[in-house]
Amino acid sequence: MTENTIKDYGFRTPKIETDHWIYGASPLSTYPDVLPSGDWRPYKIAYEYQAENFETYGCTVYGGENQIEFYLKMLTGIEHNYDERYNYNLIRIDPIFRGADPQLFYESVRNDGLTEGVLPPVKTISEFMSPRPIPEDIKIKGRKWEWNFNHAWLWTNGLNKEQCIALLTAGLKKSPVAVSVTAWMQDENGLYIDNGMPNSHWCICIALDGDKPVVYDTYDQSIKTLHPDHNIQVAKVIYLTRKLTEEKRVFFLSWLKDILVQLGIIQQKVNELKVSEKPVSDAVSPPITQPLKVTTESVETVIPIKKEEFPRYQWDTIEHTRISVRKICDEEELTLMQKNETCDICGCESGFNIKAIGRIDPRDRGLFQWNSKWHPEITDEIAFNPEKNARLGARAVKAGKAMTFWSASAKCWNKGGKYNNTFGAVCSEKEIYEWLEQELKNI
Repeated sequence: MTENTIKDYGFRTPKIETDHWIYGASPLSTYPDVLPSGDWRPYKIAYEYQAENFETYGCTVYGGENQIEFYLKMLTGIEHNYDERYNYNLIRIDPIFRGADPQLFYESVRNDGLTEGVLPPVKTISEFMSPRPIPEDIKIKGRKWEWNFNHAWLWTNGLNKEQCIALLTAGLKKSPVAVSVTAWMQDENGLYIDNGMPNSHWCICIALDGDKPVVYDTYDQSIKTLHPDHNIQVAKVIYLTRKLTEEKRVFFLSWLKDILVQLGIIQQKVNELKVSEKPVSDAVSPPITQPLKVTTESVETVIPIKKEEFPRYQWDTIEHTRISVRKICDEEELTLMQKNETCDICGCESGFNIKAIGRIDPRDRGLFQWNSKWHPEITDEIAFNPEKNARLGARAVKAGKAMTFWSASAKCWNKGGKYNNTFGAVCSEKEIYEWLEQELKNI
């Protein structure tokens, strides 16, 4: 063994809450594989460390940003070096208390994005810890980051080696996997071991060499191979989609739908048209060389419009489901804030999974996790019918009953109290029953 002391780089063991995404139970596990080989080594970044001469205990930020940078280099061919100071100061890491829970970094990216070239490298820790708090104009730049960002824990408790390897194999097809490790002790074969010591560092697993995780270490930009028995306490995967791509897709589909609706109207008019057999006089005939014949058969051949080919709602993907929920909100005449609130609740409750079953209570069902014990009048037929489930959810939000039905997940969907003005006091059981009875009549 070449070394038997550990270095504390700032990893703090996370407290995994019930509203955190866990890979196997989250929508992220159903997303398409990004790199089927699971080997991210060809996409090694030429990383520039932005805190050369002082310890920041910010490995959760550095490791997390490296994970995103590897991912985007593979996806786009572009190599990024995002500002560490931005997210470091967003989550207020304090070198005195040495480090942070990784979840804080990932949520800062999800909510406030990343910046690049806005906060350059500095020479002292006091400069690195500024500006704090991050000014709003810099946050606005961060939120203009062009990617939608999702993340999930790969596992939540102690698993055996075979289970960890199986999950790492699956996770590496989605993204580089951020992992907690014990840094750094080697055995006589040069493999990195934990020697029974707690994890102290956050870096990224970029491949598997058989049953040995291969990791990229931010601090010295080296690739290290872990011993198969190295205790990785927690791991996290990510998934990115372009914001602009979704906006363009929605615009195109809306435009296409409008065109097809107009063509349908034309077809209907043509179907109603009685073509006159009377010859058209020369005075009004256009100068054409061939007779012009318009028949319903020719229109139907060119434009075979069938109503069922364009369903009002689509539930086959998370993006389609989210759009369909928003359509239902529009039909129920919710305000923009209520519509956003409805979607945030749906995202926190089920991740827009129409078949979701509650992890803690399996009686929670569908998009808005209606519970069969507390609301037996909401049958499985309603709960697992995405349109009915979402329509009832939208009406509940519109009626100011969000906290009545989803108070348990409010810390997820109502962060910072942003929707406090949209709901009233929690209803009594009688009021809930009467409201549901009325709404379920015409759901």
